Amino acid sequence: WKAQRMVMQSKVPGATSSILRVCLGCLASFFLMVLASAVATAPIVVAGKVFWPDRSDMAMNGSRDVSSSINFCEADFADNDYIAEPANTASSLASYIPLALIGLLGPPSSQWRSRLADHRRFAVSYVALLAIGIGSTLLHALLTASAQGGDELPMLWFMASLSFITLDVILSGMTQQQMKSNRSKEQHGNNNESRSLQWIFGISAVGATLVYVLCRENFLPFYVMFISYSWITLIGLITICFFIDWKDTTFKATILLPFAICTAFSAIVGITAWVSEMLFCTNIMSSQQQYQTVFGTPLLPWFFNRGVHLCWHCSSALLAWLGIQTLIAAKGTLVGWGEAKLCWWGAPYVSFYKPKI
Repeated sequence: WKAQRMVMQSKVPGATSSILRVCLGCLASFFLMVLASAVATAPIVVAGKVFWPDRSDMAMNGSRDVSSSINFCEADFADNDYIAEPANTASSLASYIPLALIGLLGPPSSQWRSRLADHRRFAVSYVALLAIGIGSTLLHALLTASAQGGDELPMLWFMASLSFITLDVILSGMTQQQMKSNRSKEQHGNNNESRSLQWIFGISAVGATLVYVLCRENFLPFYVMFISYSWITLIGLITICFFIDWKDTTFKATILLPFAICTAFSAIVGITAWVSEMLFCTNIMSSQQQYQTVFGTPLLPWFFNRGVHLCWHCSSALLAWLGIQTLIAAKGTLVGWGEAKLCWWGAPYVSFYKPKI
């Protein structure tokens, strides 16, 4: 992979600058989401101190019915009588929802909305991402079992839609390589196979929903289904970026490669944040006196309380966005939307233009 990247960068003008543009754009998006999360957290915490001034840091733990089967490092109802986890609630609002709305209504939406009849799949992905944001906000605010379902079910729907689009793009790429023999027959076959994939993943999403509802008290079925969709998408994206024989090497080096690199870094940050929270939260929060303090606050426990799940939200939202943009770029190039170029509007995205002859 490194060798392939070096070859593309050395032979294709603008590859390095494209990588830098996308990486800087992703960093800007990440820090904007972190900043928005902090700004949204502050009023919740301040309101708690104003209306409940006698509340200690852990005074309200256990005072509400927490019925969700999963909990997080931020102290429950420690700052506010009505919002369980202010920072996690705010970061859900500030990450998934803005990116979903930008994709649905902002400038990036112009790339697929004009072709909505054939590409509703991207609208479905953005709507599922929006539902994740709403469900995640409710989960962290209430910590109830029903709110947990509102968070986890859209995650399954989103990954099902992404898995379908990924395999459909691979199918389109393989079909284009075989069109030399019989163009009309191959194109007709591709349409039929695409419809078959729609049915397969549509039925699988319904099945996943039923399994989740029937086994909602057990986290394992959700985990298995989510990981299965994730592996399909991951392997498919790797195939699209590095193994499909794109005729335009400039597209591969200046569009797909930058998105692949930023997707990998976003995944690393997100997985590191999630695993760290699940493995180390209890030990760190129970031994706060051992850690270095800043203004009287133990720094590492404070970060785990306020920041580690926030990092998961911001990085996973960016990861979902980059996955959609990669698929839009690949599908648009395959079906002839024009030449792809990088843009930024709250996050890096791909637009298409028809070059002047």
